[in-house]
Amino acid sequence: MNGINFIDDMIEEKLLHLHTSFLARVLSFNEETKTADIQPLALTKQYGKRAIKQAVIKDVVYLEHIRPSEKGQAVGKTVLCVCCERDISNIKNGNYALPVIGRHNLHDCIIVGWL
Repeated sequence: MNGINFIDDMIEEKLLHLHTSFLARVLSFNEETKTADIQPLALTKQYGKRAIKQAVIKDVVYLEHIRPSEKGQAVGKTVLCVCCERDISNIKNGNYALPVIGRHNLHDCIIVGWL
């Protein structure tokens, strides 16, 4: 039975690190680049330790049709972020590029809506 629990724990850990979408709060908005620095709202917790905030994610792009026209419209808002499957740093401006190998992470997200 311990072998099955070990496999279940491994699968659970992998699923916990699979990022598809999440809610965040806008901390700052850059009007020139139309990007935001955001704070994911879901806390993270290791077994036996206190829950902590996740790291701030910088320079997150907005979908064009929901971009705020000025800073005051963005800061403090709760937004829905969707994670892309691969690194988007070289392709988010519409350029072709071969993404680095590896899974996606929270830094490869795009703001797709406001709550």
